[in-house]
Amino acid sequence: MVGSFGDEYLLMGEVGARNEVAQVGGTSSPQILPLVYASSDHTLIGEEIFAAGAYLRQRTSHLASLATQDWLRTAIILTMVIGILARSLA
Repeated sequence: MVGSFGDEYLLMGEVGARNEVAQVGGTSSPQILPLVYASSDHTLIGEEIFAAGAYLRQRTSHLASLATQDWLRTAIILTMVIGILARSLA
């Protein structure tokens, strides 16, 4: 279960726990995250929600997409740092 849940998440998690179903959960609401953490077997936090496909299916396309995003994020951060240093020293 992943999504924008409210307090009803705890009810859904309880049903899964009673039926002994392995649960992976995540939410975009910071107020509900403690309930997700307490009631599910594996919790997706932050950007892990968007990487869940790569975690679950291990497809090459999903893994390549995550690697590309990581490289691009690193390149953008380095460009910003170099730009800030260049402007500071000039």
